[in-house]
Amino acid sequence: MTLVTIGLCVKNCEETVKDTMQSILDQDFPCMLMELIVVDDGCVDNTLSIIDDALSEYNVKKKLFCNYGKGLSSARQLVVDNASGKYILWVDGDITMKKDYVRKLFEFMEKTPLAGCSRGKWGKYLGKNLVATLENMKILYFDFEGTQRTSRLLGTAGTIQRVDAIKMVGGFDKNISGAGEDVDLEAKMMDIGWELYICNTTFFHKEKTSWKGLWSQYFWWGYGAHYVFHRHKNIGRLWTMIPAVAFVTGAFHSVKAYQLTQRKVALLLPLQYAFKRVAWCLGFINAHFDNYELH
Repeated sequence: MTLVTIGLCVKNCEETVKDTMQSILDQDFPCMLMELIVVDDGCVDNTLSIIDDALSEYNVKKKLFCNYGKGLSSARQLVVDNASGKYILWVDGDITMKKDYVRKLFEFMEKTPLAGCSRGKWGKYLGKNLVATLENMKILYFDFEGTQRTSRLLGTAGTIQRVDAIKMVGGFDKNISGAGEDVDLEAKMMDIGWELYICNTTFFHKEKTSWKGLWSQYFWWGYGAHYVFHRHKNIGRLWTMIPAVAFVTGAFHSVKAYQLTQRKVALLLPLQYAFKRVAWCLGFINAHFDNYELH
């Protein structure tokens, strides 16, 4: 019997996926109640061989599919279509989890029937260089104790979702070729009454380590957001993405980040926030000229 399906959709993450795999295999949730579904979305590096090596010493139920570079929405739907579990826990190739992560999220979902999805807290992982350290400082503003319901869309990384809830809203929108498939799905869940929660367990995300990588990520997110905003008008406030507004927000957050870490690098957050939002806005504008919402 399988209760939890681990959905691992990967593309060229050889630098981080070994730690991700070890984190999955170290979980204290019973191995016989889990399965791992890996979807290759067009890897051209050593990601898949690293996954194979990690699995060679463990007796884990596993399935491997190829998505031929069709994008995350299609890759995630492949997991949904082939999952045997009651829940799907989405694990990206650059995150790790505490050993109790799967167990605690599973137990919470079992006792909370209206929860469509839930996620643990971001762990404090300040990164190995300036870029990663600044990006990880965003987690300092979301600290809390216990479990809480949230209206904030969670994304998929580190999130457990009820398979019945996914299927009730028609699954992932395959017209989404870039980012945004996760918040689109969660917005559809909330529209029909499913609830979102943040639970008292922790996962860690290894952020981008170069300015080029950070720019590309936020440009991609902005491009995908254009599609989602046209389908869910109340999903967020676009004005908060304006670079000048982001600079002010970054200035406010830099003070708190410095107080919490005593690291002067926090004072660079206003510039980093503006940098990210310029990339996001250019992606959003580019999608507008591509008529992406009409795809």
